[in-house]
Amino acid sequence: AEVLGVERAGLWFLDEDRALTCRMSLIDSLNGLRLSPNGLDGYLASLTCNPCLVTSDAQHDERLAGLRDYLRDNRIQAMLDVGIFVGGELRGAICCESTHPREWQGDEITSLMGFAGLLSQFSESLRRREVEHDLYRQLHHDEVSDLATLKGLLERLHALIRSHGSFHLLVVRLGGLSHINETLGQQAGDEAIRQVAAKLKERLTELQGEILIGRLPANRLLIAIPGQTDDSLRRYCLQRLLTLGDGTWRVFGTPCQLRFNIGVTRYPYDASDIESL
Repeated sequence: AEVLGVERAGLWFLDEDRALTCRMSLIDSLNGLRLSPNGLDGYLASLTCNPCLVTSDAQHDERLAGLRDYLRDNRIQAMLDVGIFVGGELRGAICCESTHPREWQGDEITSLMGFAGLLSQFSESLRRREVEHDLYRQLHHDEVSDLATLKGLLERLHALIRSHGSFHLLVVRLGGLSHINETLGQQAGDEAIRQVAAKLKERLTELQGEILIGRLPANRLLIAIPGQTDDSLRRYCLQRLLTLGDGTWRVFGTPCQLRFNIGVTRYPYDASDIESL
């Protein structure tokens, strides 16, 4: 604003419904202001097709017909707006406004376009980071059970091996899920898995060390338990896990039966690599 010598400058974001919301402005009363998408087509089309929108007669510019009330209420005479693009799509604009008649100079237009370009690059970088984070989470985290996926577990198991620690690896097969899916639907099956995962975490929380629990394909769960001897595992852990099948589970209010079969191996005594385990 100081470089351009304007008293009104703001950052407007384009919402999903094509409305414009002021996120930052030198005029406090504009912060949070939302302009309805009705009538904005000409303005948005101009910003999309051209590097910037420049006008010295804002109130009579046909491109700004949908902004007539805003321009009149704020006594805007001249405007210099530059679009902000992320992923090739218009996402907002930097808006410089003057309440006095004004002819915008070439260096002023160039300066604002350069600043908008930097904002676009920064926004694109943030978008890519979010996409990468979402992809990483999808690969490493199972949304249904709130457990790690096999890929997520493998990274942590390899870290355990690099630390030269011993651990037990348990594969738990859940029986009865197919019946629940067939009779109550997929959502009920997902709910049963969530309940089992929560119960596993609850029953193993008192063990020493970090317990790793993940979901495998074919209705199986993988549990890595470091720092336990065979005897302590049998006395404490297996006893608690095997009793999971006792009694009845309730899924969305319906009584259901689940069965648990467990296979156990120990690193490095039974095998020296994850694949063999």
